[in-house]
Amino acid sequence: TQPWDALTIDGPFDLPEAVVSIAIEGVESIHSTKGIHYPLNVDEVEETTWQAVSRRLEERDNNNTLVRICVGDGLDALGQSALGELKPSTIDESSLKKLDLKNDEDRKFLEELQLLRAIAQKIPTTITANSKSDVYWFVVSGLRPVLDLHGKDSEASQEALRLLNAALDNVVKAFNNVYDGKVVVAVYTNDANKIRNTRSIESGRVERQADAGKPEAEVIE
Repeated sequence: TQPWDALTIDGPFDLPEAVVSIAIEGVESIHSTKGIHYPLNVDEVEETTWQAVSRRLEERDNNNTLVRICVGDGLDALGQSALGELKPSTIDESSLKKLDLKNDEDRKFLEELQLLRAIAQKIPTTITANSKSDVYWFVVSGLRPVLDLHGKDSEASQEALRLLNAALDNVVKAFNNVYDGKVVVAVYTNDANKIRNTRSIESGRVERQADAGKPEAEVIE
C-alpha cells in the first residue's frame, strides 16, 4: 500500500462517467497485483456508505443508474437483478485444485464468483454510457468463510484469492469497454466484525495504529 495523498482532477472536462465499487467483506486484503493500493480507515459498514452515495446522487439527478448487488444472496434471491436476468455457468469442478464443492463454504464462494462472471457478461448488452453519473456497487461476502475453513495461508485459500481476482478482472474489463475507459473501479476490503467490535468500545471514528493491519482500497482506472 501507499499513503493517500488526496484526489487531484487532471482533466475537469473529461471526467469519469461511472464509479464501480466492489466490497470484499470480512478480510483485510485480497493480495491483488492490479491498480494502486491505499490503506483504508473503515468506520462504517459498506451499506451505510452506499446509502449516502446513492442518496447524494438522487438529490442531484434522478436519471442516474444506481445498482447495488450482493452476490452472496445467490441467484434465487437476486431473481431479475438490476442488470437483468443473470445466467451463471455451471461450476467446472475439474478445474478446481484445492477447493471442493462438497464444502458448503467453498461452494457458496464459487457460486458468488460465477455470478460475478455472469454480471461481466451481462454488462455489454445492458449498460449504455449516456454522460450521466452512474454507480455500480457489488458486495462479495463468501471469501472469509473459505479462509476460516482452510486457513488464510492454505493452498485452498490461495486458489480462492486467485479465482476471485480473475473474476474481478472480468468485471473491470467489461465496464472499461462499455464506458470507453471513463470509469473508476475501487475494490476494497471491509471487515464488518472489526467495525462493530471497535464501535462497542469507542464511539467516533476508527483510527488504526499501523498500515499493516488496515483494510485496503484498490483503485483501478
